[in-house]
Amino acid sequence: DLRIGQGRLEEAAALLRPHNDRLGESATLVIDTGLGRDNGAYVLEHARRLAGGGPVYVATTHVDPGHGFGTAAFKGNARIVFHKTQVEEMHRLGHGYIDTFSRLRPDLMPLLRSVEFVEPDIVFPDGQLELDLGSHRAVLRHYGPATGLMFTATLGAVFFFIFCQLRWGHWNIYMLTQSAGWGIVPDYLAVFKPSSYRWLAPALNNPKGASQLSMTLGALLLVVIAVCELLPAIRWRTEWATRAGFYFCAAVIYYISVSGVAGVEMESMLRYEFCVHALIVLAFLHFLHQFRFPPILLRAFGMAVALVSAAGLSVQGWYVWNFTRGNWVA
Repeated sequence: DLRIGQGRLEEAAALLRPHNDRLGESATLVIDTGLGRDNGAYVLEHARRLAGGGPVYVATTHVDPGHGFGTAAFKGNARIVFHKTQVEEMHRLGHGYIDTFSRLRPDLMPLLRSVEFVEPDIVFPDGQLELDLGSHRAVLRHYGPATGLMFTATLGAVFFFIFCQLRWGHWNIYMLTQSAGWGIVPDYLAVFKPSSYRWLAPALNNPKGASQLSMTLGALLLVVIAVCELLPAIRWRTEWATRAGFYFCAAVIYYISVSGVAGVEMESMLRYEFCVHALIVLAFLHFLHQFRFPPILLRAFGMAVALVSAAGLSVQGWYVWNFTRGNWVA
């Protein structure tokens, strides 16, 4: 059921005040339109049927082809509601999304060609927009950019340290237990010491050597990322700020991990590196979407990724086999 509820609403201006504003008259609210004008028209048809002649409002959760790229069908037939950040992202990222999905999903080309970006009828700033729809109340909120979400995600660690301080009188109780149990003494300058980096490929049955090499490869990867992001940003306008949160988290995790295991010759760095690689892969995929690759290069890149993935899975399989037989892995 597309209808959240029906009731009396007050008419709203094009730009609403940031706190506790309400829209007006008996209405139906639609969340997301699907991809393309045809899908949007299909959703609109059902929304108008459910509205019974009342006004129709449409909002979208975020700027994405599968969520709001059918909004053009609603223009003139409904009130389109956007947060101001969604308007900015639509102008900045909209056509890039179409180019990316055209390459990745050629079967969607007819729908992608029909996409038209239209201006919303109602734009609300920071705060919230409240829709009183009678038996239900819908509140549209903006939860901030990726940097804000990144900060929110760190609160779990912050509250863990606060709990340790309140419960045991030491915020760094985990570090103390590591020191007492494993003899670990953090070296916060380890990343700046050439002696910390090992360049020789280890044997497969040498997990400590693999951890040492992964530390070196992680540092090289972060340096390459910095160069690849800075050079294009100097000459062209790029979307590096969108990926900055991923890079920051990856760099912090890498630094803390290296500092903690430097005193035991990088023991277990292999598993600590996985978190760094996951963040970098996400940022790398977002980085690639701004380029247009010829089909032959795209296929070559896909084959390279498949080979590297197969090699990585083989190495992981080897370590799993060793671990299940009681051998130390990482």
